[in-house]
Amino acid sequence: MAAASVAAVLTAAVLAACGTSDDAASAPSLTLGPATTSAAPPPSSTQASTPTPTASGFALADRSDPKLGITFEKIPTGTTGWQAAAIDTAMRFEVENWRSLVDGKLSSGLSDVTTKDTRKQVKDLVDGNRKRGSSVRGNEVDTYLSVDGSSKVAIVQMCNSWEDAYFVRDGKKVAGPDRAVIKLEVSPSVDGVWRLQGYSVGDPC
Repeated sequence: MAAASVAAVLTAAVLAACGTSDDAASAPSLTLGPATTSAAPPPSSTQASTPTPTASGFALADRSDPKLGITFEKIPTGTTGWQAAAIDTAMRFEVENWRSLVDGKLSSGLSDVTTKDTRKQVKDLVDGNRKRGSSVRGNEVDTYLSVDGSSKVAIVQMCNSWEDAYFVRDGKKVAGPDRAVIKLEVSPSVDGVWRLQGYSVGDPC
């Protein structure tokens, strides 16, 4: 985003140029927004698209998808254990979040990597874009910064850049939000699958 590319995920300055609510006047950002938590998220109704990244043999991979328009940078592919599970979950969320914004509809893949509350945040963004007649294009870049916490809950931080991404409204290109650190809280759910519990915007990066 990249991860994009996801409620107050909108940047006021961008929206003024083209909120966080459907009738706000600013453009949404894939990854900026207030943290949302879920004490006991329900198991996914669909099987995870990849093996649960908790085994010691799990190999962390770069989940960049140039065709979709999301790129990850400085991913520590040699990472193992809960750190690898946390980073992988963060990337998978960013991919499906960005896919939702680009396609203009909620990605079914979000069910594998998020809680119900977090999916609602993304849905609010997508619905808000549609009501404003805005669409997302270009390429989001998410640069890995750090992972902290434990095997029970972890915070992954990435620098989110929309320098190569933009909104289209009334046939005009509108710049996306400024670069900022996104903080993604992830942890294993009751079914053992790691999921995003919430995310928020941090300092400029």
